Amino acid sequence: MADDGFIVPPPWLVPPAAPVTPRIEQADDTPDPITVPPGVADSATFRMPQERQRTPPPPPAPDVVFFPSTPGLPPAPPVQADPPAPPTTPTPMAPPPPPPGAAPLLPPPPPVQLAPPAPPVQSAPPAPPVQLAPPAPPVVEVDDSTVHVSRQARAWRLELGESPPVIVRGALFLGRNPSANSEHPDASVLAVNDPSKSVSKTHAMLELREGGLWLTDLHSTNGCRVLAPDGSEVALKPGEAFAVAAGSTIELGEYAIRVSHG
Repeated sequence: MADDGFIVPPPWLVPPAAPVTPRIEQADDTPDPITVPPGVADSATFRMPQERQRTPPPPPAPDVVFFPSTPGLPPAPPVQADPPAPPTTPTPMAPPPPPPGAAPLLPPPPPVQLAPPAPPVQSAPPAPPVQLAPPAPPVVEVDDSTVHVSRQARAWRLELGESPPVIVRGALFLGRNPSANSEHPDASVLAVNDPSKSVSKTHAMLELREGGLWLTDLHSTNGCRVLAPDGSEVALKPGEAFAVAAGSTIELGEYAIRVSHG
């Protein structure tokens, strides 16, 4: 050890000094690229020397590790560095144990497979609309006078040429000067004006039966005929009753009477 406190290595550990190559200046024979006219000196231009070929510097000396040694002992062998350890794969850490009294951890349940969507429900066709029955006519309580007017509105009418229509309300005797008999003492009489005198005194009788109008020839001289709305004609036999349709025409001899109902 030196007096200044530094450790002086033994001579065999000191590397030899690198040789110093002397630098030799070589003459530059390269012609000057700058030329001036003859007889003119360029005193302001300085010729720079071309770059010389440099000797590469010596490689750096290896690092020297100094170890303290005792004089008279052989040097210690160099320490061989241990080879680097191979990389290790980190071991996954186990989950921490559950606290005392807690339920043990269970593995996650498998994913739930969703059922495919159900097909759309086919709706039934709409039911046909219900046909409602027409409302029943209201029941109206009427008195005798109202019933009498209603029956007149639906009564049988006799349309005569020279007088207003006559309503048949029961048995009715027809003729030039008719009269009722003992079988129908409450019957009405209707005298017709026949200038030709083809109508007998008591020629015929009209009578209501079950809502219909019936005509009976009372053995008249010229008889009774009924002309139906369709154009057909029926001649009555004496004493025989015949149902007269609405819109027909009754002929007593040559005297005509139109029948209507409503």
